[in-house]
Amino acid sequence: GSEDALKWAARTYLVAAIGSLATLVYWGLQVLGGRD
Repeated sequence: GSEDALKWAARTYLVAAIGSLATLVYWGLQVLGGRD
């Protein structure tokens, strides 16, 4: 049903958002760590 579709869409969005956030944090640490 439509509820399942919404659940999957939300789950996919969450995974994508968390992945992007993790990538940003990783690169941020790389940049900050490279300055020393």
